[in-house]
Amino acid sequence: MVVIALLCVVVVGVVALIRHPNGPFFEPLSILLPGLIIGRLLSTVWLIPAGQPVPKLSELILGETGPGVAYFEPLSLVFVVAVSLYVLAQAHRSITASSNGANFSASDWLVTLLRIYVGLMFISHFTGHIFAGPIPFDAFVDLFGQIGMPLPAASVVLAGLIEITVCIGLTFGLWTRPVAVLGTFYLLFAVGIGGHFSIGYSWALPGLGWEFPALWSFAVALFGMFGPGPISLDAKLDSRRSGAA
Repeated sequence: MVVIALLCVVVVGVVALIRHPNGPFFEPLSILLPGLIIGRLLSTVWLIPAGQPVPKLSELILGETGPGVAYFEPLSLVFVVAVSLYVLAQAHRSITASSNGANFSASDWLVTLLRIYVGLMFISHFTGHIFAGPIPFDAFVDLFGQIGMPLPAASVVLAGLIEITVCIGLTFGLWTRPVAVLGTFYLLFAVGIGGHFSIGYSWALPGLGWEFPALWSFAVALFGMFGPGPISLDAKLDSRRSGAA
């Protein structure tokens, strides 16, 4: 049901993009985000019939990856490349077009693309927490219990809801400052409760240090401090409110 609902969103986004190829920037994002979730799910989902034993693997392996559907991973890669090229072409047209008040600078697009990327990074996490079915969910419940989280099943669901909220907020630039603050504290808490600070800095250390999460937290925190930039739903809503005033 989740995949069908996401496919419907993708189809609506494609139709909107075909009808308004030079319209707002947000149509390709409405295709990219659900498309990536579908790709993540069907590239890594455990398709085990009811009653069959679950493989004896670590909780992280069961939660984060799986055999998926044959050939779906390369198909997902082609999809991502195609949408990304469209977005980059749209950015190039906007930068090089004559200034008419509707175009944006290279700096505007740099901020936007960075914001979108750090937002979409949450997809690989919340899909396993709340969308990928019982095997990944149970694996994460076991993992959360091992690291001392109270009510581990509820904690997994809460983690997934926070991640999807931050993902959507950063990707579209909606309620960006509070969402980015939430995401920053969430990432730092996850690093702390997961024991990464005690391991050391380098991400290459056994057990994984805090190098990568620190970079991700810093990137998210920047949007809490400085906002989403002009290519965002926040900026669009602010412009409408200013025009109505």
